[in-house]
Amino acid sequence: MIFPIGLGIRLRQWPLVTIGVALSWIIVFSIYGTPSSRLQNLLSKTPHDSDQLLEAKQKTTRNLFYEYCRKNDGTPHACKRYSTIIEPSYVEPKSFTKKKIPYDKTAVIIKELSNCGTSKTCLKYKIILESFLGNYQNNPFLFKSLPSFAVFRQSSLSWDDILTNIHTDIGLLSKNSFNLLAAFYSNFWHKDYSHLIYNLITFLIFGIYAEQRYRRSVYLLALLLGGTLGTSLQVLFFSPPNTLVFGGSAIASTALGLFYVFFFHQRMKIIFWYGLSYKIFHAHIKYTLPLLFVISDLVASVNSLTTHLYTSNVAHFAHLGSFSFGVIAAFIIVCISRLKWPFIYQSEVKDYQKLLIERDPSLAFSLGETILRYNPENIFVMEHLAARFLDFYDSPSPLPKTLYLELQGVAFLKKHLQSIMAMRSRRNEQKTACRLLDRLPMTFLFSEFLGNLGHRNVLKLAIFAESNCFETLSMKLYSYFLTRFPFSNKCAEVKKRVERLIATLSIEEKNLQNLCLFAKFHPQSPIISYVSRWIDQAAIQERNSRVV
Repeated sequence: MIFPIGLGIRLRQWPLVTIGVALSWIIVFSIYGTPSSRLQNLLSKTPHDSDQLLEAKQKTTRNLFYEYCRKNDGTPHACKRYSTIIEPSYVEPKSFTKKKIPYDKTAVIIKELSNCGTSKTCLKYKIILESFLGNYQNNPFLFKSLPSFAVFRQSSLSWDDILTNIHTDIGLLSKNSFNLLAAFYSNFWHKDYSHLIYNLITFLIFGIYAEQRYRRSVYLLALLLGGTLGTSLQVLFFSPPNTLVFGGSAIASTALGLFYVFFFHQRMKIIFWYGLSYKIFHAHIKYTLPLLFVISDLVASVNSLTTHLYTSNVAHFAHLGSFSFGVIAAFIIVCISRLKWPFIYQSEVKDYQKLLIERDPSLAFSLGETILRYNPENIFVMEHLAARFLDFYDSPSPLPKTLYLELQGVAFLKKHLQSIMAMRSRRNEQKTACRLLDRLPMTFLFSEFLGNLGHRNVLKLAIFAESNCFETLSMKLYSYFLTRFPFSNKCAEVKKRVERLIATLSIEEKNLQNLCLFAKFHPQSPIISYVSRWIDQAAIQERNSRVV
């Protein structure tokens, strides 16, 4: 099972709006229950016999289908059998419950129709059902020529009038009772506990981060407008006349759209469960979020337009409409308040500006760690502090608290240097990475500072360093690769490259000093034989030059 957890980082401020909306859903559900239960209670109190009206509508609708089926060359037995899946409403009257109507028969018939294969008879009845289900509510006059149409029309209007009046009186949203206030209220109703919990989880996962990006008032306005427009789109254009549309998923989809644009270039955390184990990995938001959420709604929406047998009670068009609104709203916000990568919050930029002017190295490291606590991928902060520590380390004049600062800087590099290299390599910015990495003293072992940097990134950096005159750095990276990944199928190629690299190094003071330091601090390196051979040749050449 795959479970996304948003950015998976700490929040810079409390998500008060997101928590408030989530609490309002819970309160409405706890106090008022579900729209279906309220509707059922009100129907039982109506002066009309709602059970009889609904039963009459179902009976006349099935009779209408039977006549339509017979008109299209259906057999009496098959038409009678398939008429049982024609259901006029989601409300189940008490009399139906007492009779224990076999609703499982509907599932059996639909499963049968979904596996027609090459059966012409099955396909014929499937086409008849699709045609009837797609028109008897929205275009009933297509069946005007059938004998039972008048009775069907009268029973349908009687039942629809009752539903429309009740929907209007208590503010429930359907096509016949549509108004913007009902569309707004519909975002706070839920069908059952599972519906509520699913919307809460989705909304909280993405909403708490989307709220951090800009003003709370604008975020709240975007949520409410997106939810209202999404449900309005669904009910006006893609729902039968008296079908209720409700749920907080439109607001959750708006938050999803905001999150998608705000953090388009970031990565999100995903938990992958398999058996009793799990693994956490990062995935690019620009690819992952559409795959997990948008495409499924898109496919289901297209399917609902092409078939009426396998429709679900999910408002897919409301999801897509609200998500699109969230994307547009976020795009406008981004244009007004643009942030340069890798910053994700406005307040983060202000903290970075404070970091640049902070003179005390110890305070600078503390401020930098605070920024990285809320955005672990802020590479500008990591590179600034890494360069600042190396400046301090190379400085001939010792600063106060030298030992403490050195320990603080070394700990920072061990924690973040591999992240800098990985991100720069992933963005094909190896030159920036190599410039920083080349500044590390020879006493700093890559096995301690590059940690879990992947073999592809290591090899990518090493090859770039070799071809761009970072010979010593390339040699160190090749050595680290052979030590860290001794069973890689690239080892033989790497050994040839590093042997050729060392053999072609010019014999000069700088290279001699670097290789002597390498031999001193990396005595167990897989390339130590090549280094020793070069040092011996340099010593022989130096003696020969003295003799001459």
